[in-house]
Amino acid sequence: MGRLPLPLLQDIRAFLPRAGQINAESRHQLSRDLLRRTLPHVAPAPPPGTPPEEFLAAVLAERSRRDEMRLRRAQERQQELAAEVRAVPFSA
Repeated sequence: MGRLPLPLLQDIRAFLPRAGQINAESRHQLSRDLLRRTLPHVAPAPPPGTPPEEFLAAVLAERSRRDEMRLRRAQERQQELAAEVRAVPFSA
């Protein structure tokens, strides 16, 4: 999965929580549009028959998981660097 454009992420995040409140026809149209916009950034494509909303939710979940892993690695690296700095003797 590649990076999703910020406007697309925002649109998916805005759509999913309120999907149940949207007219069925509009909901279907919006979910298909979001799916169409998401597919160029995801491989492989979802299996045939996958509901668009489920796929979009899975994409967001995976994106969140990857972002969390990236942040965790950055924090670990920052802690390693801080330990190295503390270990280096300072000369006067």
